Amino acid sequence: MSRFHVRTVPKRLLTVSVKWRSAITCTYVCVLGVVCLTPIPGRGSPGIPHVDKVIHVLLWSVLAVLMLWTVVLFTSRWSWRLRMAGFFAFVLGVVIETLQFYVPVGRAFSFLDLIADVVGIGLALAVMPWIIRAWEEQNRCRK
Repeated sequence: MSRFHVRTVPKRLLTVSVKWRSAITCTYVCVLGVVCLTPIPGRGSPGIPHVDKVIHVLLWSVLAVLMLWTVVLFTSRWSWRLRMAGFFAFVLGVVIETLQFYVPVGRAFSFLDLIADVVGIGLALAVMPWIIRAWEEQNRCRK
């Protein structure tokens, strides 16, 4: 089986300036930090077991996609783009989980949350090349 490499990025993604990409990603990081570090008095959600892990996977998937969208201009090699986006998203996950240890009410450091973060990052970065490829093929068919 041959390895898949994305050669180009859809033009529509590149029309947004680097400043706006960075601003959107930084805003998401700030909102994510506030949400994850805000003390919550009640632990868990009634009736839905492990819903917080699903939320972690979704939040960090979005973060990984935004990181990838932001770092896309720093290097032309997709392997480095994926590594950079994954690394920065993972570091943020570790920092937020570590800071949760110091939040007085309703938050605690959890390796399971960190694993859910890594799963979300991995899923997003694994799926993104195929989404971009499908997008490119769709745009090619329209021309």
